Amino acid sequence: MRVAGDKMDEAILQYVKRKYNLLIGEPTAEHIKVAIGNAFPGFSETAEIKGLDMVSGVPKALTLHSDEVREALSEPVRIIVDAVKSVFEETPPELAEISTTGALYSPAAARCCAISTPCCGKRRGSP
Repeated sequence: MRVAGDKMDEAILQYVKRKYNLLIGEPTAEHIKVAIGNAFPGFSETAEIKGLDMVSGVPKALTLHSDEVREALSEPVRIIVDAVKSVFEETPPELAEISTTGALYSPAAARCCAISTPCCGKRRGSP
């Protein structure tokens, strides 16, 4: 799965370009993603952005709403959600308890990340 932050930044960049004829850079797109990016309705935030108007060729500022960012991110988010669903569909029933008991790291990952406890709740049978 090759979808992550950079793809989300690109999706925001293309959305602003397509909808507003405004060229923004990758740092601006990343700022938008971090400041007001969301995947679920219920957020009502805005961010003022600046870029180059593709029609007039002069700098322009506009206010972008979190609903617009959610729309821009819908495709990358859908790809990520589909990939996670696919993993759960292929997960053996013995391991499917992850949704109720939490995820456990492998010993190598725990050492790598200096993790000494499970990421969600307690392990079954642990004090």
